[in-house]
Amino acid sequence: MASGDRLAMGLVAAGSWHRWTALPNILALLAIAACGIPSAVAAKEPAKYETTFDDSQFDNKFLVPTSQGNASLIRPEKDGVHLSSAPPKLVNNLGVSPRFKLRGDFEITATFTVLKSSQPTDGFGTGAVIQLNTNSPGPASAVFGRLCRKDGGQVISTYAATGAGEERKPVTRMFPYKGSSFRFRISRVGSTLTFYVAEPKSDKFRKLFSTDFDTAEVNLLRLGMQQSHADANVEVVWHDLRIDADELVGLPDTLAAGEKQHRPQLQYRPPEAPFPWGWASATVILAILLVVFWWWQRRTHA
Repeated sequence: MASGDRLAMGLVAAGSWHRWTALPNILALLAIAACGIPSAVAAKEPAKYETTFDDSQFDNKFLVPTSQGNASLIRPEKDGVHLSSAPPKLVNNLGVSPRFKLRGDFEITATFTVLKSSQPTDGFGTGAVIQLNTNSPGPASAVFGRLCRKDGGQVISTYAATGAGEERKPVTRMFPYKGSSFRFRISRVGSTLTFYVAEPKSDKFRKLFSTDFDTAEVNLLRLGMQQSHADANVEVVWHDLRIDADELVGLPDTLAAGEKQHRPQLQYRPPEAPFPWGWASATVILAILLVVFWWWQRRTHA
């Protein structure tokens, strides 16, 4: 029962309701009742995370490398965090990712410079990429890149794919672009994903492409380097990152003691089923009752 209802019933029971019939008193009663009722319609504040990588800064609390065993290829320096290849070794999924998930609508903005991007002899291209994966089968994935293609072409590419197996639907677009430094922005509103580009210090973004996308939580956001081929020489600098979202889930400073931090997942993993505490408790209680009944039977027939 709400606190306001309890208060009203108490006044009636005490025979004091007539004292509250004056308008000021009725308003006071409503105010008291409202204090005990949480607002269900209050708008939730959007969440934000923002960091810069200048002056060798790296936010270890909120960010984590995504390619195990390749930490030496990630170097915070004065102009930003450097990601580099190590030919003739092929390095996959090199980058940094937040230790939290994105829920609902979001807008991701990041600035980068491609220092080296040699022409590959195979693969999709070399350069800088932003990758998103959702927590759904497939998984649904998006990649936004500034790439050098194997034909020598310099492009900005957008890629998005949803579904799994034979139902997977990839959509790719490429835009010829010169230049090595850009601001990328990816936004999701409902089920629409949109890619934008701007000059490094500009807020004037050009819309490149929109497509349908998954609405599930984003459990991987990678600011990365794409090598494409083992002999390719690539070096990318990421300068900053800003995330605006309906919710940022699992922020390290909101976790309870002992609660595990989120680890970005490159592949979809079904969520772990919660332990069935209800059935386990019922089984234990039933076992105890059977033991007590057995003991009582033995005692009464002894």
